[in-house]
Amino acid sequence: MSLFRPSLLAVAVGSLLASGYTHAQSATPEIQEIQVTGQLSRYSALKSDTPIMETARSVSIEGLQDIIDKGAITLDDVFTYSSGVYGKTYGFATRGDWVKVRGLDVPQYQDSLQSLFGNYNNTRPDVYTLEQVEVLKGPASVLYGQGSPGGIVNVVSKL
Repeated sequence: MSLFRPSLLAVAVGSLLASGYTHAQSATPEIQEIQVTGQLSRYSALKSDTPIMETARSVSIEGLQDIIDKGAITLDDVFTYSSGVYGKTYGFATRGDWVKVRGLDVPQYQDSLQSLFGNYNNTRPDVYTLEQVEVLKGPASVLYGQGSPGGIVNVVSKL
């Protein structure tokens, strides 16, 4: 035994159509349009719009063209020829990027958010997905919270 009889369903649909009810006639509220304007900073490691030449911090920026010119395959290769930065693998373990800045281990950030919390629990960023790599040398606790006195490494993804 069905709940709806075909005759009752036909009468209900027929009465709706006869009354002139259509979906287009239902009132829809106006949606207010909001425009947000802003601009991205060229360098996110500093978290400010201050040009690098005018800041008191030591910053190394490896742009996309620098990465291509070096022929970098891993993130360790990007740090070649950066002063105060040592980015080579240790021993036979080539699974991670162990970067030392000024002789100290440093936290790794991706797009200004900490991404590496341990040595073996995260994947390595592929170099072809990066736009630039920024190394902020010296303590950055004012900008990023608890960190290393050596500095931080921030990798910026391509947009």
